[in-house]
Amino acid sequence: MKYSIRAIASIASITFIAGVISVNLPSVSIFSFTILKAKIKPKITLTIKSIGDPITDYKLEITGNSIPTTCKSSLHIGCVNIPRKKGAKITYILEGLEDKVDELWEFSKIQLVPPGNNKLKFAEIDNFTDKMIKDFRVKVGDDKRPPNKHGIIDLTGLSDKGREFVLRDKNDFGKFYWYQIKVCKPSGLTEVCRMTDPKIENEGNK
Repeated sequence: MKYSIRAIASIASITFIAGVISVNLPSVSIFSFTILKAKIKPKITLTIKSIGDPITDYKLEITGNSIPTTCKSSLHIGCVNIPRKKGAKITYILEGLEDKVDELWEFSKIQLVPPGNNKLKFAEIDNFTDKMIKDFRVKVGDDKRPPNKHGIIDLTGLSDKGREFVLRDKNDFGKFYWYQIKVCKPSGLTEVCRMTDPKIENEGNK
């Protein structure tokens, strides 16, 4: 959201000459400038961890948040509260195992899930509105990808080996969301994927 401010400057003068009043009308100059909505810029770290077999048994955890969690509805480390009249650029960074078996793990997709839905397994939802869609973007290459009608953004094609992306949140529309992040890697003819689901709290622009 951009706010535009217009300002008017005027100067008037009155001159008395031999009983005659001479009036110079104001000179008016109009100028404008733009104030950008302030943004918070948290960085969320996600880590792939082995919980058994070092080849097949993994879990995905939120392991870091660069700003203190101020969420009203969750104490989860990955929860991000975006105050009223502020936007956000949330950077997500994927880390993995020290033994390098994680080299093929990449972000696959993210889904914003409003209340009243099953927040697991990227279920199709039918109450993700146009206002919600307009609030979010992820830049992938030259594309700025919004969520689809189910709140899902495809993250395939990311740079940095698919290990980092930025979710731009305008926060024009007040709503609390679960967000699901999915990471995957090839495994033979199939894929191995893991998910996690912390929260975003949009306080809105009003």
